[in-house]
Amino acid sequence: MNYKKLLYFGSYLLMAVVFLYAKVTIFNIDREKAYNDTPSYAAVAEEPLTASAFWVSRRPITLPLIYKILGINEGNYKKSAENSRVGKFQAGLSILSWLVLGLSLASTLKTRWLKPLAFGLIAFFSLSLEISQWDRILLSESVSNSLFVLLVALGLLEVMLWTGESRASQIQQWVACGSLILVAVLYSFTRDVNRYLFLFLSIGMLLGLFFRPIRQHKERVYFGLIAASFLLIFIAQDYSVNQKNRGLSYIKHVLVDRILPKPEAVAYFRQKGMPVSEDFNEFVKTASESEYLAALQTPAMAPLAEWIRNDAKSIYIQYLISTFPTSFLKPIQKYELLTNSNSSEYRRIVGNQPRWVNILDRILYPRSNGPLFLGFVVSMGVAVLLSWRYASKPAWIIIMILLVTIYLLMFIVWHGDTVDMERHATPVGIQLRLTFWMMVALLADVLVYRYG
Repeated sequence: MNYKKLLYFGSYLLMAVVFLYAKVTIFNIDREKAYNDTPSYAAVAEEPLTASAFWVSRRPITLPLIYKILGINEGNYKKSAENSRVGKFQAGLSILSWLVLGLSLASTLKTRWLKPLAFGLIAFFSLSLEISQWDRILLSESVSNSLFVLLVALGLLEVMLWTGESRASQIQQWVACGSLILVAVLYSFTRDVNRYLFLFLSIGMLLGLFFRPIRQHKERVYFGLIAASFLLIFIAQDYSVNQKNRGLSYIKHVLVDRILPKPEAVAYFRQKGMPVSEDFNEFVKTASESEYLAALQTPAMAPLAEWIRNDAKSIYIQYLISTFPTSFLKPIQKYELLTNSNSSEYRRIVGNQPRWVNILDRILYPRSNGPLFLGFVVSMGVAVLLSWRYASKPAWIIIMILLVTIYLLMFIVWHGDTVDMERHATPVGIQLRLTFWMMVALLADVLVYRYG
């Protein structure tokens, strides 16, 4: 008997068993909870799959599709048995996604004994309360986070095939490529903000085709197909958003909180055709959100409401460009808020939270931004200096993509809406810390491989 191989696979099994025990324990602390957005997802789920009202509606399609499969509708989403199905599904998807990512990252490392440790690190990171708490909440966060993690995992595997660090038949390559595109579609259509990731990735990949090494690469067909698919995902979802004005509420929030209180911003928007009077501007300063939204429904405000529907989004983008570099630096200035969100108020706690849960959360999801930021910058610097020559290329490439897109996500979250900022910023904190722990695993592998 090969005891080394037994110990190696046994360590994976032990990590998985302990992880599952901890996941179930944390899952049982809370109970399902619905929010104001939940019935709108359930309502879309009631539409037939053959109806355009399902595919192009007031909500992106992934969560309604899941609700339809689970039998959730407007009449039963508050019932214990039905919303419990949602919680169990979301927890199951989370478990699958994080275990697949752990295995994918481990498979890219060169040091054998580090592989199960990297697997365990990623799995246990997912037990952080800012990640696991969403499994019981009937909103889009849990599914979106899980599909993002699965997308990263499949991205790692796809890059392994492109770089030749993993061998596969042509059928396996097509399956890997198709799986990545399918998960990308589901992830993008979970939350409308997700589509911007694929716009960024598709532009980067299509620009990459101008470089001869990529054009002449033997896997260029898969590369081009994925780039084109990412662009089509963005175009299709952007069409859906515009058809149903799903971004209308966000731009209304931004106008009342970020534009109307600033005279210079109001002057810019008036110059661009915004029909707003001084009286309305003064009214907005003291009005509640509900009063502001109600005022937009009155006949007197019809010109402003029409302008918001048709022109506000494009003018707002122009305004952000015109205020460079202030608009580009603002997300960095709001670093603490965007990376350190705490959404515990969404939980419905019914059980006792073991002390080890809090300890694990503090270790793997640190909220002290000073040490976290310092460690992140130092790790990034070391990774840039050392990794490319000695590290696993797939892990290095995916980590660099995650690093670059953290700012993109911060920019979109800060400038995209002003309501529920902490909840909307949750993916920023998760991506930041996930990237950090992936870098820790990669750098450990580099150091052991180079100097061990």
